[in-house]
Amino acid sequence: MVDVFVVPDLGNLIAQWVATLILFLIIRHFVYKPMMEFLEKRKNYVHGQIEEAEKEREQAESLRQEYQEKLSSSKKEAEEILENARNRGREIEKTYKEDGQKKADHLVEKAKEQILQEKEIAMKDLKEEAGNLAVSIAERIIEEKMNEEKNQQIMNQVIDDLEQGHV
Repeated sequence: MVDVFVVPDLGNLIAQWVATLILFLIIRHFVYKPMMEFLEKRKNYVHGQIEEAEKEREQAESLRQEYQEKLSSSKKEAEEILENARNRGREIEKTYKEDGQKKADHLVEKAKEQILQEKEIAMKDLKEEAGNLAVSIAERIIEEKMNEEKNQQIMNQVIDDLEQGHV
């Protein structure tokens, strides 16, 4: 039969403890330390990546703000340019209107002068025509040497001829 001992054998117990300690030291030296170094390096790498990402995010944010300010100033500048162009357009329009008004006034003055000249010529022609008419009437009266009724008839005929343009 096999003997079963309730109390462990002290030599066996010490040998197991020594073997466990040696195994622990070997595992610690070859597995645990390299694994911890690897984990520490990985942790440092991840922290570095996080810090770098944070810096890049801050740079991106500052660039975004800078571009936003530039965009805003560009919009203001564009509005100023448009307003200046509108004002210049109004000035040009006003100048052209004034020039047009001056030219129109000048043309009206020229037309008035021409009308006065034409009126003077017409008056001169009318005086000549009236003189010719008077001479024509006098000639017919003298030629006919007739009575008052006949003279009236001749004058009416001369007027009719004048109206028809036959003098």
